[in-house]
Amino acid sequence: MTQIWMRCIEYVKARNFEQAYRVMLTYGDDMYLLRLMAQTGPVSQHLESDTAEKAICRLNRILRNAVFPKIEIEMIEDSI
Repeated sequence: MTQIWMRCIEYVKARNFEQAYRVMLTYGDDMYLLRLMAQTGPVSQHLESDTAEKAICRLNRILRNAVFPKIEIEMIEDSI
């Protein structure tokens, strides 16, 4: 998982948020996805609609099982 995370960080440094999220949604676990979201902040306007939808759906699933409402609200507000 560390190699996948490092690849995502390289994409983030290059401001290729789309690829970073695609990789993390495909191979990453939930904690690394949350870590990526914390690292990038709200970036749904930089993602393709399909990727943004998948990220928000996955975040909603995570949040239904945990207590992270502030992250969810910021991501949803950003996508509107």
